[in-house]
Amino acid sequence: MFRRIQFVWMFLCFGSYTWIYAGSITCSSAVGSSSLVGTACGSLFTPNDFLDWGAPHAASGYSGFGEAVNPAAATPPYGGSATTMNGVGVQVSSPNGMDIGRVDNTIYAWNGSFWTLPDLVAGQPIYTFGGHFDAPPTSSSPFGDHLLGVFNSTGSTSEMLLNLTPNSHVGGVAFRVSSTYNSDFTALLEAYDATNNLLGRYQVAAQGLGGSCAGLSAPDHGNDPVPCNDAPLIQFFDPSGQIASVKLSVDDPHGAVIDRLGLFEIQTVPEPGTELGAGIALGVILIFGRKRYLRSA
Repeated sequence: MFRRIQFVWMFLCFGSYTWIYAGSITCSSAVGSSSLVGTACGSLFTPNDFLDWGAPHAASGYSGFGEAVNPAAATPPYGGSATTMNGVGVQVSSPNGMDIGRVDNTIYAWNGSFWTLPDLVAGQPIYTFGGHFDAPPTSSSPFGDHLLGVFNSTGSTSEMLLNLTPNSHVGGVAFRVSSTYNSDFTALLEAYDATNNLLGRYQVAAQGLGGSCAGLSAPDHGNDPVPCNDAPLIQFFDPSGQIASVKLSVDDPHGAVIDRLGLFEIQTVPEPGTELGAGIALGVILIFGRKRYLRSA
């Protein structure tokens, strides 16, 4: 079971180490095979669809997993389906049976007068993680970025699986990722088609970009929090638009978290025969309409 106090403890014990560590990231990729080769880090595509994990959970339409007010567990709505802005369903699960839950990226929240515990501002217990994503005071949310995570692995890695609605023509998947405990971590994203064939891999090896963000403890010293906002981007691009699922593996058994999901959906082009048929039908309508007009004139 995920507990907020665990991350507060980790922060106090390891925050100073994270604060002085110079973060760096190395990227590598493989398309159509499992062989990873070095590649430049940077955006491979511009998403045209998004999913905020903290959006209200709904029976239909755009839907996230709601506020981070429930304990992390593989029970509805966690481990269930969310829906992107464009209507792509996203089924979340953990291949190695980890707990799945919503957390917000903050340690303190502003109550209008001073920094205090997020629970006191929210008026109810919320689950938080002071990591390397955006947080107050710069975040648009009073409790920081809305994250989705897997926690408490019994093995050596943390795993999350995102299954997408079949035939959604998804050509790109991207999100920022971080570990919950280790300052240094390696994250691997594997993309599969509808028949579970491997499309390729994308890997980031990060140093100093995991675990806790020391700047978020600034209110302890009378200052505003200083968000790290440097969690690395992990992504995969398939120009054929065949991505049906992606599996994330992070070499931190304590857990891994991701922020907003970005998708790139390939715009389908009608078959030539379909366009020709539509053109003929339109021509018939125009001719028929002209004859009726001439007869009535």
